[in-house]
Amino acid sequence: MAKPKVFISYAAEDYSSAERLYDAFAAGEIDPWLDRKKLRPGQYWQLHIDRAIRSADFVLILISRNSATKRGFVQREVKQALDIWQDKLEEDVFLIPCRIEDCDVPDALRRFQWVDLFSTQGLDALIDTILQEQSRSVRARVHLGADASSSPLDIRISELTFRDAAKARSSYEANAFYPEISYGADPQNALNAIIKGTVFSQLGAFLNASNRISGPPGLDGPEEAPASWTNEFDLRYSIKLITRDVVSVEFSIVTYYAGAAHSNLHTKTLNFLQPGPAAVSFCELIGNQEEAVRKISKYCIESLYRQRGHSIADAQRDEWLESGAGPEAKNFEKYTLGSDGITIKFDPYQVDCYAAGPQIVILPGDQFLDCVTDELRCPLQRVWGL
Repeated sequence: MAKPKVFISYAAEDYSSAERLYDAFAAGEIDPWLDRKKLRPGQYWQLHIDRAIRSADFVLILISRNSATKRGFVQREVKQALDIWQDKLEEDVFLIPCRIEDCDVPDALRRFQWVDLFSTQGLDALIDTILQEQSRSVRARVHLGADASSSPLDIRISELTFRDAAKARSSYEANAFYPEISYGADPQNALNAIIKGTVFSQLGAFLNASNRISGPPGLDGPEEAPASWTNEFDLRYSIKLITRDVVSVEFSIVTYYAGAAHSNLHTKTLNFLQPGPAAVSFCELIGNQEEAVRKISKYCIESLYRQRGHSIADAQRDEWLESGAGPEAKNFEKYTLGSDGITIKFDPYQVDCYAAGPQIVILPGDQFLDCVTDELRCPLQRVWGL
């Protein structure tokens, strides 16, 4: 069994505690990730930190008096981990707050049981939890796809890696992970072809852009660029819902082009509802109903204001937010289907600045089933128990 991957998030003032934890993990059965241990000189650190968080089995947030009130990248890591946690099953352990001294736990993390690493048994309890949870998770995945005759669902993970090896120094690197789904003996060829085609389309757009952007500004081409200047692409997926009638997949794509101020994150979603094998767009889901778009827009705008701690009545009106979530179908095309409703994702810059990260609004199924076109309503009624 592969070692569980653990990302360690910490405030700069607490590095010595993070390093001790890293050393304890590395000496045993855990594969830790710590920025000062893993990042190489010249690498674009933000992209690699984002990638490490998204590929981790567990994220540890070291909490101290320093980190509890610290703004900046530590809080961004916490928000990103919380976004990923939303995609997990309720029983999964993923985000673990770790107090390194007696201090308050931030409100955003209070829902998770924390561990006190300054106590005698704290480190042992943390290691035991990680190893036991990893073992339970692996057993669950093996059972899911081990025997198609006993389990109707089988999910295989495919991986693509591309590097530009034409020159002595690499000018791009691309990694993509995507699912291949089958139900018993049924390989779901049409569905998988659409998934694979979407992945290759995103990858192709990146490679085309990389050919146009051959090096950082001010240099005459990749021959003059230092080895660390690399265009990078990373695509990961999350299955939001999978039943006999409904398959909903979200792809998170991170790209970085040499010389840019930061990486870019954008989302692509695919939703399949029986009886047809084709992906269902947002317009097809609601049947282009203008009234449905207005209802969804109103709910999203109110929800986004609430997430900022305001009601729409007392908030200072934000033209950026109200335009990005306004009553146009294109604003809601990044949707997924879940067991409780429809999730709308707004990528960075759509309703807020880059630092705020992606924004999510969940439309409760019982309130928005009437927005779904009649032809597609039945499978969602079954999923939502309506």
